[in-house]
Amino acid sequence: MRYDSLVEARFLQRINRFAATVELGGSESLVHVANSGRMRELLVTGRRVLLRPMAGNYRKTAFDLTLV
Repeated sequence: MRYDSLVEARFLQRINRFAATVELGGSESLVHVANSGRMRELLVTGRRVLLRPMAGNYRKTAFDLTLV
């Protein structure tokens, strides 16, 4: 799979199965986590993550957490 225009951020915490907070551009942002699995070994505070910008007025978040 090929992704264009990924944005780098730092993982902060997992809020629930589908949401997490990341540090993006010096501020905290809410992102969507598509994988509802545990992922405790991957989602570690401070770890580099890549986000995919997602457009849509119906969304609560502007990004999807795509790669860890």
